[in-house]
Amino acid sequence: MAPKTKHYFSELPENYISDYVIDASSKKTGNIVMILFPIFFALTFVICEAINGFNFAIEFKLARTLVASVVFIPTYFFMIIVHELIHGLFNKILTREKLVFGFSKKSAYCGTPSIYIKKGAKIVIAMAPFFVLLIALIIPLIFVKDPFYYLLITILLGLHVGGCSGDLVEFFILLFKYKGKEVLVLDIGPSQTIYIKATNNK
Repeated sequence: MAPKTKHYFSELPENYISDYVIDASSKKTGNIVMILFPIFFALTFVICEAINGFNFAIEFKLARTLVASVVFIPTYFFMIIVHELIHGLFNKILTREKLVFGFSKKSAYCGTPSIYIKKGAKIVIAMAPFFVLLIALIIPLIFVKDPFYYLLITILLGLHVGGCSGDLVEFFILLFKYKGKEVLVLDIGPSQTIYIKATNNK
């Protein structure tokens, strides 16, 4: 059953032409993400710690430090999986089309290689994991009082925001570079091709 409002085309309309490619495996995109990741991580970390009054009076008790060390890395990789599943969930809600999941050399991905998605829907799909996991990590920060656990959650939140660098790049490209333009996106997973109406390509 197709969604009531169709957010995509099964075939590329005749008046659309390829205008821009976002390729996660390319050197250009990789360099942009490598620059943005630490910036977003640092900003998130500083903001969270500023809200907490930069309270670093942490007691590194052996037991909980060991437990945290064992749990932290699997939690982060679990977040990466959940991130892609959220992409998939919103993709499925808006398109009902077949999804592809995988890992490229530089990132995990979720795509819909058989359809051309409209700009508004693509922005929602791209940004859904950012906001869902942002809220999911901010909520415990509100209630956690122990500086040790607050620090761990802050690091996870920073890694999440930094890890969304690629999605944020896509968001800003669609929102600003193609402001006021009719755009379709072919998302094959590792790369996304942006198509624009030929009459708008001036």
